[in-house]
Amino acid sequence: MQYARDGTVTPRSDGVDIPNPMFAGLLSDTEILHYGTDPALGYHLATAYAPLAAGSPLRPEATYTAFKAAAAAKAQFREWLSALRLMVEHGVVFRFVVAEVYAFCHTLQNVAASGQPLANWYRRQWDLKRLRLDDSVYGATGDGPTIFDVIDTSNLSDHVGPLNLLVSTAPLLKATPWATLNTELMLSKHKSLKEALTGILGGHAPTMSLLLGISPVQYWTNAKCESHVDEVFLGLMTEPSQRDRGETQLHSRLSWKRDDQFSGQTHGRGPLHMEAKTLSRLLFHIYLDMFNVEEYAGVHKNANTRNAVYPSVHRGSFAALLKVVMHRVKTDWSAVCSTLLDTIAQDRTLSMSSNYMQELGVQMYIQGVSTESWLLNEASTLPSTGPLRGWKNIPLAVAVTLVVPRQAFTRLFDLPPEDKMASPTLVASLRAGPASANQWHNMYADVHITFGSVTTSSMSEDSPLIVEQDDLGFAGSSPLIASFMVPTAVLQVEPTTADIGLAIRPSGQAVGLYGPKLGLSMSVFDTTLGDSNRVFISRFMPNQESDRVTGAGVKPLVLTEEEPEHHTVKMIAEIPASESRISTITGHVDITSAKGKSLLRDKIHIELLQDDPFVIRAVFGDSDLVCPLRFPVPVVREGCRSRVARTSGYLEVIAPLANPVDADILAGFIFPTLLSASRLPVALNTPHINLDGLPILDVNEKEEMGWLTTLTSMHFSAREKRLRELTFGKSGISENPRVNFKESVFTMFMLASGLQGDQTGMFAINHPERGGIHMLIFVSAMRLDGDTASVVLDAAVIPFTTEMITSGKMDDFLLLLRTLECGTITVNDAELVLWKRVLPSLVERCRTWVHLPSCEYKKAGATVPLSVKPAEKFLCSCGNGKLPDGFLSLPDWDTAAPNAVRVAISPTFCVPFVEDIVDAAAMGAATAPTAEKERCRSCGRTEGRDGGALKKCMRCQDAKYCSAECQKKDWKKHRMECKELSG
Repeated sequence: MQYARDGTVTPRSDGVDIPNPMFAGLLSDTEILHYGTDPALGYHLATAYAPLAAGSPLRPEATYTAFKAAAAAKAQFREWLSALRLMVEHGVVFRFVVAEVYAFCHTLQNVAASGQPLANWYRRQWDLKRLRLDDSVYGATGDGPTIFDVIDTSNLSDHVGPLNLLVSTAPLLKATPWATLNTELMLSKHKSLKEALTGILGGHAPTMSLLLGISPVQYWTNAKCESHVDEVFLGLMTEPSQRDRGETQLHSRLSWKRDDQFSGQTHGRGPLHMEAKTLSRLLFHIYLDMFNVEEYAGVHKNANTRNAVYPSVHRGSFAALLKVVMHRVKTDWSAVCSTLLDTIAQDRTLSMSSNYMQELGVQMYIQGVSTESWLLNEASTLPSTGPLRGWKNIPLAVAVTLVVPRQAFTRLFDLPPEDKMASPTLVASLRAGPASANQWHNMYADVHITFGSVTTSSMSEDSPLIVEQDDLGFAGSSPLIASFMVPTAVLQVEPTTADIGLAIRPSGQAVGLYGPKLGLSMSVFDTTLGDSNRVFISRFMPNQESDRVTGAGVKPLVLTEEEPEHHTVKMIAEIPASESRISTITGHVDITSAKGKSLLRDKIHIELLQDDPFVIRAVFGDSDLVCPLRFPVPVVREGCRSRVARTSGYLEVIAPLANPVDADILAGFIFPTLLSASRLPVALNTPHINLDGLPILDVNEKEEMGWLTTLTSMHFSAREKRLRELTFGKSGISENPRVNFKESVFTMFMLASGLQGDQTGMFAINHPERGGIHMLIFVSAMRLDGDTASVVLDAAVIPFTTEMITSGKMDDFLLLLRTLECGTITVNDAELVLWKRVLPSLVERCRTWVHLPSCEYKKAGATVPLSVKPAEKFLCSCGNGKLPDGFLSLPDWDTAAPNAVRVAISPTFCVPFVEDIVDAAAMGAATAPTAEKERCRSCGRTEGRDGGALKKCMRCQDAKYCSAECQKKDWKKHRMECKELSG
């Protein structure tokens, strides 16, 4: 309320009455003050309420105790300024552009492809200025960047559509494993969040990513550092009726990478091979998904949804997608397009599909996807009448510009006060005249509009159409100018009598708001093609000298690395006629060596093995020949089928796509790290953080730390919570390695904070059956990570190797540890391997040092981790001893520190569109124990599972449990504090 009242986040000083200029917009009837203008909302505000240690970074000043959020924001702002000054000192370049995302991205693509600093895109809707990048930077002699390491799109996906955004931005990523495209989504309007990704992408997520050549990393890992706990609780507070309709929201981020880099093919990959009929059938289903609001069956259901009223896609969007697919898939593309258009023309699923066929055809032609025969055959070469009369060189597509009287448009905004903020979605209409015997109706959704006037005195086929824009816009007096591209042929059906106009796109909301004014036709304005005062035909759009360029940066996939001498591999997608998604990929291996052909002829047994989510190895005999097949997405060996042509000399492996929830091969694929072409380790889905700059929590303030139990316990998904309850055996260890790993991390947070058990920051990863302790973890501090709405343990890990133990250098330190309190994390084989796979990423996440030329990762054949075998080195040595001064205050720490490397350990949250984060019915069990009722120390129940009272621990008589199973699960934490009562 402070900001809304005074325009400041803290009270004004006496005598200061300078108004906030942001509020000037409130003087206008056409503007509203967006809640996002409150500057405090742009900062991480947890520091305002969490207990921070003395001397912690970002600790707010106590001056504004009544305005904690503002104080926290100001503290961060000061630090950001300091960081910016330091960055400027080292050199940084900021480049600014005012344009729509499509215009900007496709222009950048065209710069890279042609060297031209423009792609004939208008800067934005309502503007006729072409976007032309700075010639000195992006001209012939410029060196401005056109491909990037990181592209952050904020929440643009919610406004322009995720699919459009991916098509526009993905070609701008560098061909490196660290190059990342970040998107933010507000998942909503789906009965299940697991359906959300399919819904917003317009198709099955793995299928769409294969066609686009870009993978959503967290989809496959089902793991992220980002917390959704607050979003979950807000969603559960929604009325049940709204939840049943799928009207809950959950804000989520996604990181996308080129799938060749994500799959470890750092030198690129070849295209995906598909039969033309298969691909056209797949694309048709994608088409239906993209435009499902037009379905006859769903017209009433979808009438008032956001997608129906303000759609983010039109047929030009689909054509842009086709252009990407054209370069990603190897097939008979001409046959694909011909079959696809025939299928769309004959289908009656969508109510307006036939109306938009002409727009689809012209968009495919303009974007270089396909030139269909009807564009050629139906166009008269020398029209004798109509707007093209006298043209000698007839193009296949032309621009139509319609001048709409101002009053015809502005009357749409003469609405009751409660509807003032509504905005009509306009489409162009071209239809048969009323006297025509053959009635037809074409619609065009890709319409550019502005206020202005046509200044061209005479029109010829080579004359550009010049429109002078009225910069006053709505406040001016000029008519509305609407322009769109059409096939030339449609202008020759009824050259002078066809009806052309501007209409409002049909939807439930539009009919309710504008129907009383416009009637059933929803026509804003219409005239005939022969109206030379209001209808203008030009070769290109107004003020343009060429057609708009879309997707110029999309290039065919090419494998730049030489293939092995004895075989070549290609990937094939085969989809049964009954399916509309890619569920298997076929790896086709042509055996080219004499040895391999001989092994085939001799019918040597071929075994399929897998130890990498992307690789299945075909092993001939006793490893006489090994053919690794690297797939672009994770696959599983279970369910694989093989076809062997021993005479023709090839092998095919049909591998099912992995399910990120239950595929065994993905159990350890949580925070993967791979090596780049330069042998640099790259963490694929852990965002880098500066630990030294993060706020330090004061874990001694127990009463203010209760939220930590809820936060960290919710890194278990609903399914994983059930596994905790059902599959813990006598050892207290689950059969699921992820559940075990998360249990161990949860234990570390509980003990490090002192919320459960005796407080300690030392942990031993112990495998009793594999020699005991395998690594030690020392927690220096627990920090807030505002970017992920979570927490992180600032820690150091000392991996035990045979070499280190036998050297005797740490004997004194290890003896000393026996006198200190250390939490024991008991693991099995699978969890121990999982820790070794995860830790390299946790090291890279907070790395401030440089990998040395002698780095073990740079050696030939090295992998990340270096090894998963017991007592063998699994981390490189480059980070050993690179710890801040005063990191720990342990006796003899100086003797151990040279073997320690810094790590950032945080809760590992599941991904909401992969599996359910929480079971709403069981939310009571996920909350922390309260003072009002005693609860089970393990699951939070207030009564025994048999309906009786909670059972006490027989040793200490303090801890209480609902069952023996819960007591077993909690024992490895409780034993730290369990003390037998004295007689």
